[in-house]
Amino acid sequence: INWYNNATAHVWDSANYTNWHRAGIALPTGLNTIQFRFVLQSDAGITREGVAIDDIQVFERQLSSDPQWLVYPNPVRNILQIISLHETGSKVNMQLYDAVGRLVRSFNFTATGFPDKSNFNFYGLSAGLYILKISDGTRSKVFKLVK
Repeated sequence: INWYNNATAHVWDSANYTNWHRAGIALPTGLNTIQFRFVLQSDAGITREGVAIDDIQVFERQLSSDPQWLVYPNPVRNILQIISLHETGSKVNMQLYDAVGRLVRSFNFTATGFPDKSNFNFYGLSAGLYILKISDGTRSKVFKLVK
C-alpha cells in the first residue's frame, strides 16, 4: 500500500519528494523468518540524494469493526493532527465546517489498514468553533474543535 506513486510503472517517480513517506504491506502468515528486499532503479542522467529507509515495524494487524480516531490538539492553533484507523482501501473523507455550517476545508485519502496520520491545516481560519466530520463510507464521527 502506497509503495508507488505511479502504479502503472510500479515506481516512485517524484524526483524532488523530500518528505518521509509511510508505506505498508500485509506479510505472509505462518513463516518462521522473513527477509525484506528493496529494489532501486536509476539512470546516469541526474544526480539526486537517493533514498532513506527508517523505522521498519512488524506487528500483528488488529482492526476493530469500528474505525478509531485520535484528533489533537484541541484547541488547535494552526495544524490539527489526526490519527485514524480504517479498513484497507476505505475512502476516508474529512470535512471541516464553521460554526454556522459552511464547509471551509476538506481532505480525502485512501486508508492503508494501518494507523494513518493526517495534518489538517487551520492557517488563515478565524478563531472560533469548528466541526470536523470524518467518514469512511461506513462509519462517521464528529468532533467539535476550537481555534
